[in-house]
Amino acid sequence: ACFVGASSGMSLSADAVRRHASQRLALASAFVDDPRVLFRIAGAVQCESDEARQLLMAQPYFCPPMGWQDQLKHRFLISVDGNGATCSRVVKSLRSHSVLVKFPSDQELYYFPLLEAGRHYLHAKSPDDVRRILDEEAASPGCHAGVASAGQRFAAQYLQAPAVFHYTQLLMRGYAARVPA
Repeated sequence: ACFVGASSGMSLSADAVRRHASQRLALASAFVDDPRVLFRIAGAVQCESDEARQLLMAQPYFCPPMGWQDQLKHRFLISVDGNGATCSRVVKSLRSHSVLVKFPSDQELYYFPLLEAGRHYLHAKSPDDVRRILDEEAASPGCHAGVASAGQRFAAQYLQAPAVFHYTQLLMRGYAARVPA
């Protein structure tokens, strides 16, 4: 499983970095010694001070950036919010041959209500959920291949330009119908 992203999600003091106070830092810390999960922070952002930035960059889970071509080589791609919903990560994951493992999101993109956990992606709330998914895959290789395929079909149906333009058209028509002339 793989996640490589920035430390976004909250303003980080040196103490917040030490405590792994954000969800991304907590997950990076939880997976730092797990050989099956590459969960790394590759961008020190929202640091309140140079001390916080240096401390973050000294963490064992901090690494250089990793391009999407390398992340997409992983069987499972983890999505966890930073400052908002993970826009490109979810789309890239659904379009790929990988299985999207999505943590809960307080923010929703317009198509999130159409995504079904267990069908288009796998839901995780904790590091143990990710480990369970990986254990299932190890016990029965390919057992989640149907989820990856369903995610690809979802992306083809709802996340291609014509579908996005159609949704925007419907949204604008609905808005225009509600606005007095």
